[in-house]
Amino acid sequence: MKYLIWTLLAACTLYLAMNLHSRTGYFNYKSELFADKVGYYIYLPATFIYGFDADAVPDELPMLVGCGFFMDHNDKIYTKYPIGVAILQAPFFLITHYIIAPLSGYATDGFSPPYHKMIDVAAWAYMLLGLMLLAKILGEYFKPTIVWLSVLACLLGTNLFYYHAVESGMSHVYSFFLATALLRLTQVIHRRGQLTPTLALRVGAVAGLLVLTRFTNVMLLPILLFWEVGSLKALALRIKLFLSGPALLAMLAIPATLIAVQLLYYNYLTGSPFHYAYEGERFDFLHPELLKFWFSPHNGLFIYAPIMAFALVGTVRMVERRIAGGWFLIVLFGAASLVFASWWQWYFGCAFGARSFVEYYPLFMVAFAYFLQWIASKSIPWQVCTLALVLPLVVLTFKNGYLYRLCYLGQGDWDWGYLVEMACRF
Repeated sequence: MKYLIWTLLAACTLYLAMNLHSRTGYFNYKSELFADKVGYYIYLPATFIYGFDADAVPDELPMLVGCGFFMDHNDKIYTKYPIGVAILQAPFFLITHYIIAPLSGYATDGFSPPYHKMIDVAAWAYMLLGLMLLAKILGEYFKPTIVWLSVLACLLGTNLFYYHAVESGMSHVYSFFLATALLRLTQVIHRRGQLTPTLALRVGAVAGLLVLTRFTNVMLLPILLFWEVGSLKALALRIKLFLSGPALLAMLAIPATLIAVQLLYYNYLTGSPFHYAYEGERFDFLHPELLKFWFSPHNGLFIYAPIMAFALVGTVRMVERRIAGGWFLIVLFGAASLVFASWWQWYFGCAFGARSFVEYYPLFMVAFAYFLQWIASKSIPWQVCTLALVLPLVVLTFKNGYLYRLCYLGQGDWDWGYLVEMACRF
């Protein structure tokens, strides 16, 4: 039965993603390769088509794709975005470049229609893999009903669906997959009580890609030390496990290689491997906009992913029951909120909701599942009231994502009146 459900879910999500982009055209803000999205992607055509030769890039291309990259004053192909997304997209790009585009008669220039559709397929694949891993994680703690409800809530009750099906070229769905993979690997290590070289290599690859997909994802690496750790003694044992000689070397090999590739790119740009690519963009930790980040109608976290509120209730429930990981989730939520609310643009531009939190959903869906488990233990009136509250919020989130796509909400600051008006549209 579960294979049938996954097949249906895979088919529906792929269809919706392809259908949403079937009428958007190319080289506009709704297309798969435009602005920030092409900034992550440009490493691939730069490597396999242009050879990082700026003279080989058509003069009109940067403007055509929304200036997600540009030619700097040294005639270098410049992007501020890290390389992780491109690495994850690479298998799909290579198949498209060497097989699909030539066989279908399209230009092999990195930007013809097959390359755009390839972005949809890549984001869909990583989203689906992430959800499958999430189901495995939850399956270690909960009954199948709660697992499926939590997985569907993660997909439809947050902005994950939007960043899989609409903004498929952004980094968030890739970070979601990697964060889920890191959580699952940590779970496996905890169950086995050992870190084999093979597991260490996987951890290293996932951790390295996670950081090089979004630099702020470094805040997710403590998962390795603190997940399912409920005492100082257990923490000491976990640290000892990771510091064992062969495992440590295996775990560091792939991240070191990935970081070296990123530094080589910076050296190509500036002549120095040490370069801050986000020039003029800073964190202001003295003036975090926490309340706006959480509750503003302009991309507030709880406004566009309201089930996160229930996840926090589940986190408190974990602490009350002394379930290992509860305090870690509370600290992580506070730290991540503080960092993102301190960014110079706390609403993260033309986003749907707090897009910076998409990669944190795998962790908080565990807490959400604990919330569902707690409600399931209550009397029927409690369950009915909760369902009457949660289900409309999930539907509203999914619907608002669709409206956002049609109306392009978030273009500039907007208020509660505009939000209510959009939410009431059909």
